[in-house]
Amino acid sequence: MMSASTRRVSIRMAVVCGTAVLALSSAAILIRWSNAPALTIAFYRLAGAAVVLLLLAGGDRWRSYRLQNHHRLPAKAGNRRGTAAAAAGVALSGLFLAGHFGLWIASLRVSSVAISVLLVSLHPLLVGLVGGVIGDRLPRRFVPALLLVLPGTALTVFGGVRGTVGATTGGMLLALGGAVMMSGYLLCGRRLRQQMGNLVYAGGTYLCGAVALALLARVADIPLRGFAWQEYALFAGLALVPTLLGHTLLNWALRHMPAAGVSLVYLGEPVGAAVLAALLLGELPGAVVVAGGVLILGGLYLIVTGSGQELRARQGHRSQERPRAE
Repeated sequence: MMSASTRRVSIRMAVVCGTAVLALSSAAILIRWSNAPALTIAFYRLAGAAVVLLLLAGGDRWRSYRLQNHHRLPAKAGNRRGTAAAAAGVALSGLFLAGHFGLWIASLRVSSVAISVLLVSLHPLLVGLVGGVIGDRLPRRFVPALLLVLPGTALTVFGGVRGTVGATTGGMLLALGGAVMMSGYLLCGRRLRQQMGNLVYAGGTYLCGAVALALLARVADIPLRGFAWQEYALFAGLALVPTLLGHTLLNWALRHMPAAGVSLVYLGEPVGAAVLAALLLGELPGAVVVAGGVLILGGLYLIVTGSGQELRARQGHRSQERPRAE
């Protein structure tokens, strides 16, 4: 039976992860409404979020935020080598996130939604595999949660398909590439969030990703301006809700949950997107989609409560060791 403290930790993690999933789920609706190129959508999604974070931290307050404990720089910030390594890590994380958005959105243009979402949702397997190799501890109940979430995701995405499911080879490769990029982003974030605050990490990551996408758009001669105001409104919505709110909340969660656990939380997006599609687009989910949603929510419950117990156990272990150290 869980203690009161463990329940509080689990409830907090459930609220954070649930809000993040709802915010992330809005991305599918906003992208559906947009007619802009995939790279343009990805650029504005990251650039808009980066601008908001930098404005919040702007000027002299940026330096003061970095020096505060909640928004601190890595412990090695006084050392040039440590600072350079942290900056390189943030840049790499931004490149992974930019690659994820660019590849996934592009895959939606040339393949069915079902195939694209299913393939890009394979990142928990990659995170768990690579994380185990590099020594990242898997969360409690990871295996049973994975056994619920993956088939639940398959039921959710395929349950909404009518007729023949199809996808081009290029579309499937783009979706798989998006899964690989998301895995790298989560693994980088897991390491960096142990060393720096959420504002510094998220702002730097989004900015680096936006710069990379802008350079790629220039090379590929893809327009970043000249759209109708409705498109810019959609870009702003993508930056503020799924990116700024959704991904930033999960960046915070990376400090308290293993990367594989956060990766599983991302799989709640198909369920949330189905609910929003029913409310905003009139697309009512069928029985198969509902069944898949139940499996996904069950898996998310296991992973969130298991991570809460693990976090509480680590905190209790540290508190027991502290008197002996004195």
